[in-house]
Amino acid sequence: AARSPDTYDFAVKHQCNILSWPLTRPTSEVELYKGHLERALAGNPGKPRPIFATMRHTVVYGRKQDWEVPVKAAMRQLGQFENLFKNLGDVADGFPQAVKLSDLENRGEYDPRMLHRNLMFGTPDEVIAKLRAYADLGVDHFTYYASLGLDMKQQKRSMELFVKEVMPASPDQAQRHRHQPCDGPARRGVEDAARRPGAVGGNPDRLGQSASLLRYGQPSRNRRVPGGGGAGATGY
Repeated sequence: AARSPDTYDFAVKHQCNILSWPLTRPTSEVELYKGHLERALAGNPGKPRPIFATMRHTVVYGRKQDWEVPVKAAMRQLGQFENLFKNLGDVADGFPQAVKLSDLENRGEYDPRMLHRNLMFGTPDEVIAKLRAYADLGVDHFTYYASLGLDMKQQKRSMELFVKEVMPASPDQAQRHRHQPCDGPARRGVEDAARRPGAVGGNPDRLGQSASLLRYGQPSRNRRVPGGGGAGATGY
């Protein structure tokens, strides 16, 4: 999750691709990272431009009134993350205690409406609009962060809507998905991922921290991503 300017400079120097993660912060944070990239390129003349990817917690749902479902799941998971990151609570049987977000110094980063606005949560049309804003900023790949505590049915439905209704809206994907309906290999791939051993501690009933890359018109290149041992990624 590249955020430091030094990481961008290292990536450009060594011809590595970049995966950034603006956490729960607004789109302006992605602009900040893009600035890090531009300055790194200016400081390393002649080096090729790396792929610039951004990751977000992602949930696609069919009804606008369901906006609180992923927000509440994210708040629960982020409370556990803050515990582990800052050593604020206990861990029992491998499960970190969720701390109260309202007690945190950075509690402003966890306002429900802000999470809904900043994260990749929404109906297909809302998510498409958010992705287009990222493309306009110069983001090459979007990384779908799937695992945030929703139940299996909700996670599979989100991925299905993303594959069926969001991905075809990308100009780079429209032609491909016109010939690949969601009830074919794409849908089976989603279901297989959910059953694959090793997802979240080997529990096949939970979808692991899988991620998908949505490409915005830039050809794929097989190059390294610094610290790429986190979320698994599938390129489309």
